Parts: sequence; structure tokens; C-alpha cells
Amino acid sequence: MMSETVLCRGREIAVIREEEDGSYKFDREALEDKNGGISLSQLRDDEFVVAPGAIYRKIK
Repeated sequence: MMSETVLCRGREIAVIREEEDGSYKFDREALEDKNGGISLSQLRDDEFVVAPGAIYRKIK
């Protein structure tokens, strides 16, 4: 069974990620600053960011 995917900045990524502490769902693309960096201040406590700038949120 293939997992569902979406495009994030032109790259195909999984909608759901399984991590040691639970499951996470793709929520949105991270905003980049003028230098192409990503500020972690845009993340909630239940989120993390992975390349290519995909923000995942923990599934409750």
C-alpha cells in the first residue's frame, strides 16, 4: 500500500510521518526569510520542520 504524498517546494513528501513519539501530518510550507533561512519561531510546540521546508504537526 502506497502512502499518500503531496508536493512541497517541488518535492514529493509523505503526508503522514511516523516518528518515535507518534504520528505527524504535513500542515504547511515553512516561510523563508530574505536569505532563504527558516525561523523556528513559526513553529508550535507540537510541530517540526524537515527539508524541503515542510512543517508537520502531531496528530492528536
